[in-house]
Amino acid sequence: MSANDADGAGWRADDYLPYLLARAAHHVAGGFHAGLRRHELTVFSWRVLATLSDGRGYTVGELCERCLAKQPTVSKLIDRLERERWVRRHRDRDDGRRVLVEITDAGRRKIAPVLAEARDYERAILGAGAASELERLRSQLQALIARHRVAQERRAGARPVSADSPRRSRPAPAPSR
Repeated sequence: MSANDADGAGWRADDYLPYLLARAAHHVAGGFHAGLRRHELTVFSWRVLATLSDGRGYTVGELCERCLAKQPTVSKLIDRLERERWVRRHRDRDDGRRVLVEITDAGRRKIAPVLAEARDYERAILGAGAASELERLRSQLQALIARHRVAQERRAGARPVSADSPRRSRPAPAPSR
């Protein structure tokens, strides 16, 4: 770090990764999000249904992490999506204490055209011949998210499940005395 960096004289917001990521997300997602109104979906309902479209069940906490929303918001949204019959809740077969949210056939029908539009939107943003660039960017962003999650969990005293696991970490065991 130079003397200019320490006093902020050499600071450029465009060189700060979190700022660049936020700007990119705002600009890139903004146009797509505006089109969700045609499908009578909110940004959060799109995020939940798109996440669930992978066929896995997620806990509300996992959906909060993936959909960038707080638990009360996601819980209320799941209630609404359940009334629409686009999702359903059920007990986890492997751990009866956990409740999972899954997409229904009606939810798949609702989200299918939106997922197709999302892919078309990505291609339009990057232009022709940029498939390898998109895959490289996706891979880098997924790795960044995984590294950040592991670092956050370590700072919080949790034991990470793994860097690439979408599941939440388990609390670290209490030290024995």
